[in-house]
Amino acid sequence: MPSIRDKQINRFFNEAEFQNTKSINDQNVLKILAAVGDINQTTSGQLLEKMQQPGISRQEQFDLAKNGLSNKERRDINTILDNNELTLSPGAKNFLQALVGQADLKDSFGPLQLQVDNNLSDGLKGVTNPGDEIEVVNISANPEGVETSEVIKLKADQWGQFKGDIPNAQEGDVLRVRSRSAGGNVSNWISLQANGLGEDTRNAQVYTDAIGLESNAPGELSPVYIGDGMVSEPGAQLRFINERTGKSATFTVDENGQLPAGSILKGNPSDVFKIAVSDGTNNVDFSEAAGSITMGGTDPVVTPEQPTTVDLKDPALREKHLNGNYKVERFTGPLFVDGASPSDVKQGSIGNCYFAAAMGSIAQSNPEKLQDMIKDNGDGSYDVTFKVKSGYGYYAKYKDKTVTVDGDLVVRSPGGRPLYGAANTDYNDKEKMEMWYPIVEKAYAALHGNSYHEVGDGGRSSDVFESVLGGNASYKLISSGPERIYKQIAEASEKGWPVAASTYGKDSPEAERYAGEKLYAWHAYSVLGVEEEGGKKYVQLRNPWGNTEPGNDGKNDGIFRLDIEQFDHFFRGVYIGKHDG
Repeated sequence: MPSIRDKQINRFFNEAEFQNTKSINDQNVLKILAAVGDINQTTSGQLLEKMQQPGISRQEQFDLAKNGLSNKERRDINTILDNNELTLSPGAKNFLQALVGQADLKDSFGPLQLQVDNNLSDGLKGVTNPGDEIEVVNISANPEGVETSEVIKLKADQWGQFKGDIPNAQEGDVLRVRSRSAGGNVSNWISLQANGLGEDTRNAQVYTDAIGLESNAPGELSPVYIGDGMVSEPGAQLRFINERTGKSATFTVDENGQLPAGSILKGNPSDVFKIAVSDGTNNVDFSEAAGSITMGGTDPVVTPEQPTTVDLKDPALREKHLNGNYKVERFTGPLFVDGASPSDVKQGSIGNCYFAAAMGSIAQSNPEKLQDMIKDNGDGSYDVTFKVKSGYGYYAKYKDKTVTVDGDLVVRSPGGRPLYGAANTDYNDKEKMEMWYPIVEKAYAALHGNSYHEVGDGGRSSDVFESVLGGNASYKLISSGPERIYKQIAEASEKGWPVAASTYGKDSPEAERYAGEKLYAWHAYSVLGVEEEGGKKYVQLRNPWGNTEPGNDGKNDGIFRLDIEQFDHFFRGVYIGKHDG
């Protein structure tokens, strides 16, 4: 094996996956690219997650790596290319050669060809290599959430033909399609616009809360997208109308779902801009606005009715948000509205579903505990008391640890919703939003290094249960017996113990189970209870996003139930918390 100096790249060669095959293909080469690009407070794990997003192009993957290439890593890449013991796919080899200037980056390789018919009247159909897997993402359904969108998977037969339904697809939707070989090599994404499904009634979507403004020269502002996915579907037109002057500017979303570089609006920071969107068929006159934005002032406004408040140091942002155009605003809403309930919890742009799911579960089983642990100091600050564990197992002891935070929350844009945790209602209103969940989340970040990054890249709900309740929590694999797990959930509910459930990982063989199901790999859900109906046993759950659930009850509130067989199929295990006595 090659002698590699960079620790992150060397780690790849020590992984079991590589040791078993001694090959670098179009997929695992992304781990090397991520190791090369891990600079500027961005970890290789975060880069790898970006590189594996649905719809990302080879050029975008390459750019993420190229920005972090060091001289030491350049020597390592040359060492890999010079090693005759390694097997490199054409696509992987081209990636590495392009990094060190030995070749230009190419879009696609080899015999891997993909042809797709955009007439979906009887499903999506096309031709690729025999046995390849087809991956489909509907960008129009949720452009802002494209990196977490469902990937619908189809399979090519022995002749290379494939055909399958795309759930909830509508006329005019923009789909991205690619094929993946058994060896892990992938084609470039193909974008197409669906037809054959009737009248085009779904306009392009735009997430206005994730659009901010930057001041350039006097009288000029630049719209910037600060979300995680796409501002809207490629080809959509966004019109910004200055409500003060009536002047407007229209921009076409590029093929990557972003606003074109150099977009300029005429106006002042205090101006309010309405945003309207059209896909070329719907809302062509831009008469229906999707929302409005303003840059506003950067200093907090103190009115005579507002006494001077405490201003404390806030936890550091996630690394991916450190260079974003985010604002901090003081929220002063009520701590609780009719007590705490699971429906209060809304996870933000942070990988802490384990925390949000756990807090929703505690709100279901122990709402009074949440009210007891938070104290409003009356000066804009809050004391949050956690239980800190020392020792293990039977000998574990818990001591109170009080953390003080203020009501400052990072927002996506002035007047917008919080970037991280929020209440599920009134989240755009600083004076009305229920505060208990974002305050506890902020305090939990303060407890762990005063950093959202430390608590925002995955974790265990059991740790949250112990930090709030002060009793030893446990994790149970559902495969050990779904009936037994059902009984344990029922007993926990009777005792007032919270329960959260976790799905399988994104890279697990079970990940394909979630395609088209509105359930997600590597995600945690609150367990609200169990029930029996018609001789069947059900588990009731809630998605901490506050929306997106299987089924068609029309509520889109994240709450759903699965029978015990479905629960066993989709979920890997459950976390069960206990009281401190």
